Amino acid sequence: MALTSRELPVDEWDRLAGSSIGPLLDALRTHPERVRLPVVEVDGRIVAQWAAVLQLHAEGIEVDPEFQADPVVPVRLWLAMRRAVKAFGYERVWTGADNLKIRELLIRCGGVPIAAESFVLPIVR
Repeated sequence: MALTSRELPVDEWDRLAGSSIGPLLDALRTHPERVRLPVVEVDGRIVAQWAAVLQLHAEGIEVDPEFQADPVVPVRLWLAMRRAVKAFGYERVWTGADNLKIRELLIRCGGVPIAAESFVLPIVR
């Protein structure tokens, strides 16, 4: 059994199509220079993967309950976020929803849900 670990080159990313990273591949291909895809292989078979993505992340979305029924407030917030994202030179932003109303808002804005729980992971201790 030959166990190896390496960074998967872009021309091999399709090997991850059926994995948890599969739904993200189109987004990752937008700027492959911002992606590192470490994998572990056993006899050439990928048995573990994890994507390191240099990607803009938006956090803390919130609409005051008093204004959640007003359609103008979330639209204005979305337009302002679009300008902020574009100012950084990005075409996409990764974000999260902590409740159903925010989730629905993100989907109405074209967001694609990713089945995952978010963590902030320290690398250096």
